[in-house]
Amino acid sequence: MQRSAGILLPISSLPSPYGIGCFSQEAYNFVDWLKEAGQTYWQILPLGTTSYGDSPYQSFSAFAGNPYFISLDALVEEGVLTAAECKKTNFGRKADDINYHRLYTERGRLLRLAYSRSNISQNEDFIAFCEKNKWWLDDFALFMAVKDRFGGKPWTEWAEDIRLRLQNALDYYHQELYFDVEYYKYIQFKFDEQWRKLKAYANSKGIQIIGDIPIYVALDSADAWANPDLFQLDEKNVPTAVAGVPPDGFSATGQLWGNPLYRWEVHRDTGYQWWITRLWYCFELYDVVRIDHFRGFDEYFSIPYGSETAAPLPGVTVETLPSTDEGVAFLVTADGRTVFHAGDLNWWHWEGEDPGWNRNMEVNFKRYTEPLRGRRLDLAMLPLDPRLGEDGFRGPKHFLELADIRRFLPMHQWGD
Repeated sequence: MQRSAGILLPISSLPSPYGIGCFSQEAYNFVDWLKEAGQTYWQILPLGTTSYGDSPYQSFSAFAGNPYFISLDALVEEGVLTAAECKKTNFGRKADDINYHRLYTERGRLLRLAYSRSNISQNEDFIAFCEKNKWWLDDFALFMAVKDRFGGKPWTEWAEDIRLRLQNALDYYHQELYFDVEYYKYIQFKFDEQWRKLKAYANSKGIQIIGDIPIYVALDSADAWANPDLFQLDEKNVPTAVAGVPPDGFSATGQLWGNPLYRWEVHRDTGYQWWITRLWYCFELYDVVRIDHFRGFDEYFSIPYGSETAAPLPGVTVETLPSTDEGVAFLVTADGRTVFHAGDLNWWHWEGEDPGWNRNMEVNFKRYTEPLRGRRLDLAMLPLDPRLGEDGFRGPKHFLELADIRRFLPMHQWGD
Protein backbone atom coordinates (compact mmCIF):
# COMPACT_ATOMS: atom_id res chain seq x y z
CA MET A 1 0.00 0.00 0.00
CA GLN A 2 1.32 3.43 -0.91
CA ARG A 3 1.28 6.13 1.75
CA SER A 4 0.25 9.58 0.55
CA ALA A 5 -0.32 13.07 1.92
CA GLY A 6 -2.17 16.13 0.76
CA ILE A 7 -3.60 19.50 1.73
CA LEU A 8 -7.12 20.85 1.76
CA LEU A 9 -7.33 24.36 0.31
CA PRO A 10 -10.53 25.73 -1.24
CA ILE A 11 -10.13 27.49 -4.58
CA SER A 12 -11.73 30.52 -2.95
CA SER A 13 -8.83 30.78 -0.45
CA LEU A 14 -6.12 31.25 -3.08
CA PRO A 15 -4.61 34.76 -3.29
CA SER A 16 -6.26 37.02 -5.85
CA PRO A 17 -6.56 40.75 -6.59
CA TYR A 18 -10.11 40.14 -7.81
CA GLY A 19 -11.95 39.43 -4.58
CA ILE A 20 -11.75 35.62 -4.46
CA GLY A 21 -9.35 32.83 -5.36
CA CYS A 22 -9.80 31.50 -8.88
CA PHE A 23 -8.16 29.54 -11.70
CA SER A 24 -5.46 32.18 -12.11
CA GLN A 25 -1.66 31.92 -11.95
CA GLU A 26 -1.86 31.70 -8.17
CA ALA A 27 -3.57 28.30 -8.53
CA TYR A 28 -0.72 27.03 -10.71
CA ASN A 29 1.79 28.38 -8.20
CA PHE A 30 0.07 26.41 -5.45
CA VAL A 31 0.35 23.23 -7.52
CA ASP A 32 4.08 23.88 -7.90
CA TRP A 33 4.37 24.33 -4.13
CA LEU A 34 2.52 21.04 -3.50
CA LYS A 35 4.97 19.21 -5.74
CA GLU A 36 7.98 20.80 -4.04
CA ALA A 37 6.53 19.86 -0.65
CA GLY A 38 6.21 16.19 -1.66
CA GLN A 39 2.42 16.18 -1.60
CA THR A 40 0.16 13.92 -3.68
CA TYR A 41 -3.33 15.33 -3.17
CA TRP A 42 -5.00 18.72 -3.37
CA GLN A 43 -8.40 18.49 -1.70
CA ILE A 44 -10.86 21.24 -2.51
CA LEU A 45 -14.39 22.18 -1.49
CA PRO A 46 -17.31 21.83 -3.94
CA LEU A 47 -16.90 23.83 -7.17
CA GLY A 48 -20.63 24.35 -7.73
CA THR A 49 -22.22 27.70 -8.43
CA THR A 50 -23.29 28.98 -5.02
CA SER A 51 -26.76 30.21 -4.11
CA TYR A 52 -28.02 32.35 -1.24
CA GLY A 53 -25.67 32.20 1.72
CA ASP A 54 -22.73 31.52 -0.63
CA SER A 55 -22.12 28.06 0.80
CA PRO A 56 -20.41 25.62 -1.58
CA TYR A 57 -22.75 22.95 -0.19
CA GLN A 58 -25.88 24.76 -1.44
CA SER A 59 -25.64 25.11 -5.19
CA PHE A 60 -27.97 26.03 -8.04
CA SER A 61 -26.80 22.86 -9.80
CA ALA A 62 -25.07 19.58 -9.04
CA PHE A 63 -23.21 19.91 -12.35
CA ALA A 64 -22.54 23.60 -13.02
CA GLY A 65 -19.33 25.35 -11.95
CA ASN A 66 -18.93 28.52 -9.92
CA PRO A 67 -18.40 31.56 -12.21
CA TYR A 68 -16.50 33.31 -9.42
CA PHE A 69 -13.61 30.92 -10.11
CA ILE A 70 -13.19 31.97 -13.74
CA SER A 71 -9.84 33.71 -14.15
CA LEU A 72 -10.33 37.30 -15.29
CA ASP A 73 -6.68 37.43 -16.32
CA ALA A 74 -7.37 34.63 -18.81
CA LEU A 75 -10.28 36.62 -20.24
CA VAL A 76 -7.96 39.61 -20.59
CA GLU A 77 -5.51 37.43 -22.52
CA GLU A 78 -8.37 36.38 -24.81
CA GLY A 79 -9.17 40.02 -25.50
CA VAL A 80 -12.74 40.01 -24.20
CA LEU A 81 -11.82 42.13 -21.16
CA THR A 82 -9.10 44.70 -20.51
CA ALA A 83 -6.73 44.83 -17.57
CA ALA A 84 -7.95 48.36 -16.82
CA GLU A 85 -11.58 47.21 -16.61
CA CYS A 86 -10.65 44.53 -14.09
CA LYS A 87 -8.30 46.71 -12.06
CA LYS A 88 -10.77 49.54 -11.55
CA THR A 89 -13.53 47.20 -10.37
CA ASN A 90 -14.21 47.23 -6.63
CA PHE A 91 -14.43 43.62 -5.42
CA GLY A 92 -14.10 44.63 -1.77
CA ARG A 93 -11.29 46.26 0.15
CA LYS A 94 -10.22 43.50 2.55
CA ALA A 95 -7.54 41.18 1.19
CA ASP A 96 -8.38 38.46 3.74
CA ASP A 97 -12.15 38.58 3.35
CA ILE A 98 -14.60 37.81 0.51
CA ASN A 99 -17.31 40.35 -0.21
CA TYR A 100 -19.88 38.13 -1.89
CA HIS A 101 -22.24 40.98 -2.62
CA ARG A 102 -19.52 42.75 -4.58
CA LEU A 103 -18.61 39.54 -6.36
CA TYR A 104 -22.22 38.96 -7.38
CA THR A 105 -22.63 42.40 -8.88
CA GLU A 106 -19.15 43.14 -10.22
CA ARG A 107 -18.08 39.70 -11.43
CA GLY A 108 -21.44 39.30 -13.09
CA ARG A 109 -21.05 42.64 -14.86
CA LEU A 110 -17.57 41.76 -16.15
CA LEU A 111 -18.62 38.30 -17.29
CA ARG A 112 -21.60 39.75 -19.13
CA LEU A 113 -19.24 42.19 -20.81
CA ALA A 114 -16.87 39.37 -21.79
CA TYR A 115 -19.78 37.39 -23.24
CA SER A 116 -20.98 40.37 -25.29
CA ARG A 117 -17.54 40.60 -26.94
CA SER A 118 -16.93 36.88 -27.37
CA ASN A 119 -18.90 36.06 -30.53
CA ILE A 120 -19.26 32.74 -28.76
CA SER A 121 -22.02 31.38 -30.98
CA GLN A 122 -19.43 30.96 -33.74
CA ASN A 123 -16.94 29.13 -31.52
CA GLU A 124 -16.76 25.45 -32.52
CA ASP A 125 -15.43 24.39 -29.13
CA PHE A 126 -18.36 26.11 -27.44
CA ILE A 127 -20.84 24.44 -29.76
CA ALA A 128 -19.27 21.04 -29.05
CA PHE A 129 -19.30 21.72 -25.29
CA CYS A 130 -23.01 22.62 -25.38
CA GLU A 131 -23.85 19.49 -27.35
CA LYS A 132 -21.83 17.20 -25.09
CA ASN A 133 -23.35 18.65 -21.91
CA LYS A 134 -26.89 19.43 -23.05
CA TRP A 135 -28.27 16.75 -20.71
CA TRP A 136 -27.68 19.14 -17.77
CA LEU A 137 -26.61 22.44 -19.35
CA ASP A 138 -29.87 23.22 -21.15
CA ASP A 139 -31.93 22.95 -17.95
CA PHE A 140 -29.39 24.85 -15.88
CA ALA A 141 -29.00 27.76 -18.31
CA LEU A 142 -32.77 28.14 -18.69
CA PHE A 143 -33.21 27.85 -14.91
CA MET A 144 -30.76 30.69 -14.28
CA ALA A 145 -32.21 32.89 -17.03
CA VAL A 146 -35.76 32.44 -15.73
CA LYS A 147 -34.57 33.05 -12.18
CA ASP A 148 -33.18 36.39 -13.34
CA ARG A 149 -36.49 37.20 -15.03
CA PHE A 150 -38.31 36.59 -11.73
CA GLY A 151 -35.93 38.81 -9.76
CA GLY A 152 -33.88 35.99 -8.28
CA LYS A 153 -36.83 34.30 -6.58
CA PRO A 154 -36.59 30.55 -5.93
CA TRP A 155 -38.29 28.45 -8.60
CA THR A 156 -40.96 27.38 -6.11
CA GLU A 157 -42.25 31.00 -6.29
CA TRP A 158 -42.28 31.35 -10.09
CA ALA A 159 -45.43 31.49 -12.21
CA GLU A 160 -47.15 28.12 -12.16
CA ASP A 161 -46.66 27.30 -15.84
CA ILE A 162 -42.87 27.51 -15.74
CA ARG A 163 -42.65 26.25 -12.17
CA LEU A 164 -44.35 23.06 -13.32
CA ARG A 165 -42.39 23.05 -16.59
CA LEU A 166 -45.40 23.09 -18.91
CA GLN A 167 -44.16 22.72 -22.48
CA ASN A 168 -45.65 25.97 -23.77
CA ALA A 169 -43.92 27.87 -20.94
CA LEU A 170 -40.58 26.17 -21.62
CA ASP A 171 -40.86 27.07 -25.32
CA TYR A 172 -41.78 30.68 -24.52
CA TYR A 173 -38.88 31.31 -22.13
CA HIS A 174 -36.36 29.56 -24.38
CA GLN A 175 -37.23 32.04 -27.11
CA GLU A 176 -37.77 35.10 -24.93
CA LEU A 177 -34.53 34.65 -22.97
CA TYR A 178 -32.35 33.22 -25.75
CA PHE A 179 -29.30 35.43 -25.14
CA ASP A 180 -29.52 35.10 -21.35
CA VAL A 181 -29.56 31.32 -21.75
CA GLU A 182 -26.55 31.53 -24.07
CA TYR A 183 -24.72 33.71 -21.54
CA TYR A 184 -25.09 31.09 -18.82
CA LYS A 185 -23.84 28.43 -21.22
CA TYR A 186 -20.88 30.67 -22.05
CA ILE A 187 -19.74 31.03 -18.45
CA GLN A 188 -20.02 27.27 -17.94
CA PHE A 189 -17.91 26.78 -21.05
CA LYS A 190 -15.22 29.12 -19.69
CA PHE A 191 -15.34 27.48 -16.26
CA ASP A 192 -14.93 24.02 -17.77
CA GLU A 193 -12.14 25.14 -20.07
CA GLN A 194 -10.12 26.78 -17.31
CA TRP A 195 -10.70 24.08 -14.69
CA ARG A 196 -9.67 21.24 -17.00
CA LYS A 197 -6.50 23.13 -17.92
CA LEU A 198 -5.62 23.59 -14.23
CA LYS A 199 -6.38 19.95 -13.40
CA ALA A 200 -4.25 18.74 -16.32
CA TYR A 201 -1.38 20.87 -15.03
CA ALA A 202 -1.78 19.45 -11.53
CA ASN A 203 -1.84 15.88 -12.84
CA SER A 204 1.29 16.56 -14.92
CA LYS A 205 3.04 17.48 -11.66
CA GLY A 206 1.90 14.30 -9.94
CA ILE A 207 -0.85 16.04 -7.96
CA GLN A 208 -4.31 14.46 -7.83
CA ILE A 209 -7.46 16.46 -7.11
CA ILE A 210 -9.84 15.33 -4.38
CA GLY A 211 -13.23 16.80 -5.23
CA ASP A 212 -16.05 17.25 -2.75
CA ILE A 213 -19.80 17.09 -3.34
CA PRO A 214 -22.77 17.38 -0.98
CA ILE A 215 -24.98 14.30 -0.89
CA TYR A 216 -28.10 16.47 -1.33
CA VAL A 217 -28.96 19.09 -3.91
CA ALA A 218 -30.42 22.45 -2.95
CA LEU A 219 -34.18 22.92 -3.16
CA ASP A 220 -33.65 26.04 -5.27
CA SER A 221 -31.68 24.23 -7.96
CA ALA A 222 -32.00 23.25 -11.58
CA ASP A 223 -31.79 19.63 -10.42
CA ALA A 224 -34.94 19.78 -8.29
CA TRP A 225 -36.79 21.96 -10.82
CA ALA A 226 -35.98 19.73 -13.81
CA ASN A 227 -36.33 16.36 -12.03
CA PRO A 228 -39.10 16.70 -9.44
CA ASP A 229 -39.94 12.99 -9.60
CA LEU A 230 -36.56 12.16 -8.06
CA PHE A 231 -37.32 14.12 -4.89
CA GLN A 232 -39.94 14.05 -2.15
CA LEU A 233 -42.15 16.77 -3.61
CA ASP A 234 -45.95 16.87 -3.80
CA GLU A 235 -48.11 17.31 -6.90
CA LYS A 236 -47.40 21.06 -6.86
CA ASN A 237 -43.64 20.43 -6.50
CA VAL A 238 -43.56 21.57 -2.88
CA PRO A 239 -41.35 19.48 -0.54
CA THR A 240 -43.10 17.11 1.84
CA ALA A 241 -39.96 16.62 3.95
CA VAL A 242 -36.43 18.02 3.99
CA ALA A 243 -32.94 17.04 5.16
CA GLY A 244 -30.97 17.83 8.28
CA VAL A 245 -29.28 16.17 11.25
CA PRO A 246 -30.60 15.54 14.76
CA PRO A 247 -29.58 17.33 17.95
CA ASP A 248 -26.07 16.58 19.22
CA GLY A 249 -23.39 18.08 21.42
CA PHE A 250 -23.02 21.03 19.07
CA SER A 251 -26.68 22.00 18.73
CA ALA A 252 -29.64 21.27 20.99
CA THR A 253 -32.05 21.73 18.07
CA GLY A 254 -30.02 19.91 15.42
CA GLN A 255 -29.41 21.28 11.95
CA LEU A 256 -32.23 22.06 9.54
CA TRP A 257 -30.59 22.02 6.10
CA GLY A 258 -33.78 22.30 4.04
CA ASN A 259 -32.60 20.18 1.09
CA PRO A 260 -35.24 18.06 -0.64
CA LEU A 261 -34.96 14.37 0.17
CA TYR A 262 -34.56 11.75 -2.54
CA ARG A 263 -37.31 9.39 -3.57
CA TRP A 264 -35.01 6.41 -3.28
CA GLU A 265 -37.56 3.98 -4.62
CA VAL A 266 -37.62 5.97 -7.87
CA HIS A 267 -33.82 6.04 -8.04
CA ARG A 268 -33.73 2.30 -7.43
CA ASP A 269 -36.30 1.63 -10.17
CA THR A 270 -34.22 3.63 -12.65
CA GLY A 271 -31.03 1.79 -11.71
CA TYR A 272 -29.78 4.88 -9.86
CA GLN A 273 -29.17 6.48 -13.24
CA TRP A 274 -29.16 10.07 -11.96
CA TRP A 275 -26.63 9.25 -9.23
CA ILE A 276 -24.44 7.12 -11.46
CA THR A 277 -24.40 9.95 -14.02
CA ARG A 278 -23.55 12.44 -11.30
CA LEU A 279 -20.61 10.36 -10.13
CA TRP A 280 -19.43 9.73 -13.68
CA TYR A 281 -19.41 13.50 -14.25
CA CYS A 282 -17.53 14.04 -10.98
CA PHE A 283 -14.80 11.68 -12.11
CA GLU A 284 -14.55 13.74 -15.29
CA LEU A 285 -13.66 16.72 -13.09
CA TYR A 286 -11.71 15.13 -10.22
CA ASP A 287 -9.36 12.23 -9.58
CA VAL A 288 -11.02 11.31 -6.29
CA VAL A 289 -14.51 12.20 -5.06
CA ARG A 290 -15.56 12.75 -1.46
CA ILE A 291 -19.32 12.68 -0.80
CA ASP A 292 -20.26 14.82 2.18
CA HIS A 293 -22.56 13.03 4.66
CA PHE A 294 -22.72 9.90 2.54
CA ARG A 295 -24.41 8.25 5.55
CA GLY A 296 -27.61 9.35 3.83
CA PHE A 297 -27.25 6.49 1.36
CA ASP A 298 -28.15 4.16 4.21
CA GLU A 299 -30.32 6.19 6.58
CA TYR A 300 -31.37 9.82 6.62
CA PHE A 301 -33.17 12.32 8.83
CA SER A 302 -36.61 13.30 7.52
CA ILE A 303 -37.97 16.64 8.77
CA PRO A 304 -41.49 17.82 7.81
CA TYR A 305 -41.32 20.76 5.42
CA GLY A 306 -42.01 24.01 7.24
CA SER A 307 -40.41 22.92 10.53
CA GLU A 308 -38.39 25.60 12.26
CA THR A 309 -35.77 23.25 13.77
CA ALA A 310 -34.56 19.66 13.50
CA ALA A 311 -35.45 18.87 17.11
CA PRO A 312 -37.24 15.52 17.62
CA LEU A 313 -40.95 16.23 17.27
CA PRO A 314 -43.91 14.28 15.90
CA GLY A 315 -43.18 13.62 12.25
CA VAL A 316 -39.39 13.89 12.55
CA THR A 317 -38.06 10.46 11.69
CA VAL A 318 -35.00 8.53 10.60
CA GLU A 319 -35.73 6.76 7.31
CA THR A 320 -33.96 3.67 5.95
CA LEU A 321 -33.32 2.99 2.29
CA PRO A 322 -35.22 0.14 0.61
CA SER A 323 -32.04 -1.94 0.43
CA THR A 324 -28.79 -1.23 2.26
CA ASP A 325 -26.81 -3.28 -0.24
CA GLU A 326 -28.28 -1.35 -3.17
CA GLY A 327 -27.66 1.99 -1.50
CA VAL A 328 -23.95 1.26 -1.04
CA ALA A 329 -23.22 -0.93 -4.04
CA PHE A 330 -23.71 1.64 -6.77
CA LEU A 331 -21.09 3.85 -5.09
CA VAL A 332 -18.44 1.18 -5.10
CA THR A 333 -17.28 1.46 -8.69
CA ALA A 334 -17.37 4.46 -11.00
CA ASP A 335 -15.32 4.13 -14.14
CA GLY A 336 -12.81 1.97 -12.29
CA ARG A 337 -11.96 4.68 -9.79
CA THR A 338 -13.37 4.61 -6.27
CA VAL A 339 -13.11 6.52 -3.01
CA PHE A 340 -14.52 5.41 0.32
CA HIS A 341 -14.84 8.13 2.93
CA ALA A 342 -16.00 7.15 6.41
CA GLY A 343 -16.17 10.45 8.20
CA ASP A 344 -19.68 10.60 9.63
CA LEU A 345 -20.55 7.16 10.92
CA ASN A 346 -21.26 8.28 14.50
CA TRP A 347 -23.76 11.06 13.86
CA TRP A 348 -27.00 9.25 14.39
CA HIS A 349 -27.69 9.44 18.13
CA TRP A 350 -30.37 11.42 19.92
CA GLU A 351 -28.45 12.11 23.13
CA GLY A 352 -24.93 13.15 22.13
CA GLU A 353 -22.42 10.87 23.87
CA ASP A 354 -24.41 7.63 23.87
CA PRO A 355 -23.02 5.04 26.35
CA GLY A 356 -23.33 2.55 23.53
CA TRP A 357 -21.39 4.80 21.17
CA ASN A 358 -18.66 2.31 20.37
CA ARG A 359 -21.08 -0.58 19.78
CA ASN A 360 -23.16 1.59 17.45
CA MET A 361 -20.02 2.74 15.68
CA GLU A 362 -18.98 -0.86 15.10
CA VAL A 363 -22.39 -1.78 13.70
CA ASN A 364 -22.43 1.23 11.41
CA PHE A 365 -18.86 0.74 10.26
CA LYS A 366 -19.29 -2.92 9.39
CA ARG A 367 -22.65 -2.20 7.76
CA TYR A 368 -20.85 0.04 5.27
CA THR A 369 -17.68 -1.89 4.76
CA GLU A 370 -18.82 -5.49 4.35
CA PRO A 371 -20.36 -4.87 0.86
CA LEU A 372 -16.90 -3.68 -0.22
CA ARG A 373 -15.16 -6.95 0.69
CA GLY A 374 -12.65 -7.94 -1.95
CA ARG A 375 -13.22 -4.91 -4.14
CA ARG A 376 -10.50 -2.62 -5.42
CA LEU A 377 -10.43 0.87 -3.92
CA ASP A 378 -7.94 3.34 -5.31
CA LEU A 379 -8.12 5.49 -2.18
CA ALA A 380 -9.64 5.02 1.25
CA MET A 381 -10.15 8.08 3.48
CA LEU A 382 -10.87 7.07 7.06
CA PRO A 383 -10.95 8.89 10.40
CA LEU A 384 -8.25 8.28 12.97
CA ASP A 385 -10.40 8.27 16.07
CA PRO A 386 -8.80 6.57 19.10
CA ARG A 387 -12.21 5.36 20.23
CA LEU A 388 -12.31 3.05 17.21
CA GLY A 389 -9.89 0.76 19.01
CA GLU A 390 -11.89 0.33 22.21
CA ASP A 391 -13.65 -2.87 23.29
CA GLY A 392 -11.89 -4.97 20.69
CA PHE A 393 -13.28 -3.14 17.64
CA ARG A 394 -10.48 -2.74 15.14
CA GLY A 395 -12.10 0.10 13.13
CA PRO A 396 -10.00 1.16 10.12
CA LYS A 397 -7.82 -1.93 10.48
CA HIS A 398 -10.92 -4.07 9.83
CA PHE A 399 -11.56 -2.06 6.68
CA LEU A 400 -7.97 -2.15 5.47
CA GLU A 401 -7.99 -5.94 5.69
CA LEU A 402 -11.17 -6.58 3.73
CA ALA A 403 -10.63 -4.45 0.59
CA ASP A 404 -7.87 -4.14 -2.01
CA ILE A 405 -6.76 -0.60 -1.17
CA ARG A 406 -4.10 1.07 -3.27
CA ARG A 407 -3.77 4.20 -1.12
CA PHE A 408 -4.87 5.08 2.41
CA LEU A 409 -5.34 8.71 3.44
CA PRO A 410 -6.02 9.21 7.17
CA MET A 411 -8.38 12.01 8.09
CA HIS A 412 -8.15 14.29 11.12
CA GLN A 413 -8.37 12.92 14.64
CA TRP A 414 -11.58 13.74 16.47
CA GLY A 415 -10.31 14.12 20.01
CA ASP A 416 -7.88 13.03 22.68
